[in-house]
Amino acid sequence: MESATSGESPLIEVVTFGENLGTLTVEGDILNRRGTVRLRSNFGDLDVRGDVSALDIDLYAGRDFIFGYIPGVRNAGADPQATYGNEFAFREWLYRTRTEEGQSITNIGGAFTGFGIGTVKMRPSNSSIVAGRNVYITADMSNINGLIQAGRGSYNVTLNADLDAEIASIRNTKTTGLTTLYNPAEPFVPGVTYRSPHISGDTFVKFNHETQKVEISPMIVQGGNINIVGKVISTGTGILRALDGFGSVVVNSDILTDVVIKRVDLGTSDIVGAGLEGTVRITDTSKLRTGNISDPEPFLTTEFRLICNQLQ
Repeated sequence: MESATSGESPLIEVVTFGENLGTLTVEGDILNRRGTVRLRSNFGDLDVRGDVSALDIDLYAGRDFIFGYIPGVRNAGADPQATYGNEFAFREWLYRTRTEEGQSITNIGGAFTGFGIGTVKMRPSNSSIVAGRNVYITADMSNINGLIQAGRGSYNVTLNADLDAEIASIRNTKTTGLTTLYNPAEPFVPGVTYRSPHISGDTFVKFNHETQKVEISPMIVQGGNINIVGKVISTGTGILRALDGFGSVVVNSDILTDVVIKRVDLGTSDIVGAGLEGTVRITDTSKLRTGNISDPEPFLTTEFRLICNQLQ
């Protein structure tokens, strides 16, 4: 028997597993302040229009991630109330009790040593917002308190020699169509997604019964762009990471069956030798650019780019 206190932390999870480039849209609020909210659009966009409040959030989009506008605070990581609420509630009770008893609250000892003023330590964050292309966040106030990452920089696929035997067992099961040999969707769920034990990688691998060849799906490296609009604060542990520089694609095949790579794209840049360009663009609506609210673009916008190994 599991109870609310002895069981695992509660999990709210919505995942798209198919090779679908559509959009996973979340219209309403999702609350799970004792556990994790995991939303994954493995190969498409993720559009979150409501509030997401949890002890940890895991939001992933294979393409673009959109956090739509909501009034109030939009947390890009764990809800601070969920993370620190019990600690502050305990201290509030402890300080009130000691004050009523006429005791000091600046030097609390005995069983309460370590619970004095200013001893609440920042906890590491396990929360993340990750997109294969771009991240867009619009809010009244954005709390950057988790990892926000945009862009995809590498692909690695390995086909082990034993895969030939598996292909031989399915080769003549049909004359047309494709059989999936490896589905990279996360999390891996046996019976829902299939992964050959003879393949490791991060893109689809299939067998084409008509051509009798193994096909590796397109591998496209893209620079990342993070766009944040609203008042900006951080309660700690915030990281903004946009892919910049050179990507890599590595394919190792030890099989005798012919292999077809559908597409490899390392991206483009206007500057020769500069690789991919990632940008972080923050429009802070708490700060006026010129002091005149009637300007066409009144708010201060700061853009960060890495040019020639220098952050500008």
